[in-house]
Amino acid sequence: MRGRSSRMLLGGAVVLAALTGCTAPTTEGTEMKIDATAIEREIESIDGVAAATIGTASTGTPGSYRLSAKIEVDEHGDAALGEVLVGAVRAVDAGADGFTTYAFYVAAPDPAGGDAPAEQRLEARRSEIPIEVGAYRGSGLVLTDDELAEAAG
Repeated sequence: MRGRSSRMLLGGAVVLAALTGCTAPTTEGTEMKIDATAIEREIESIDGVAAATIGTASTGTPGSYRLSAKIEVDEHGDAALGEVLVGAVRAVDAGADGFTTYAFYVAAPDPAGGDAPAEQRLEARRSEIPIEVGAYRGSGLVLTDDELAEAAG
């Protein structure tokens, strides 16, 4: 009897984990497996990019995942913001597939001369960015999977 109770408890935990979407996007056997380091390197190869960080997370809805690209640029990258974002979108499109949303954020040298880079409000700099799809929300650009493909051209 004790063995049956343990098996039922273990089986219930497995079902609960599956129903609540506890599987990470990089788990073997899912479409969410990506090489974040390769995507970061590709973005960092764009002229004017000092550093890039790729992160993934659940959106809170089972089976729904978000990819975030945080890009730090130097003065040249800040002046060429549109080119940098198009290049980053292409790198993410080539290296990641199946996410629900893709968010892009950019930090540039602080115009006030501070040591830390300043997060850019992409919405305020929209005229410099040749990406017409997606949602410009404050400091970020958020794209769906279809919008990412369209923006990557």
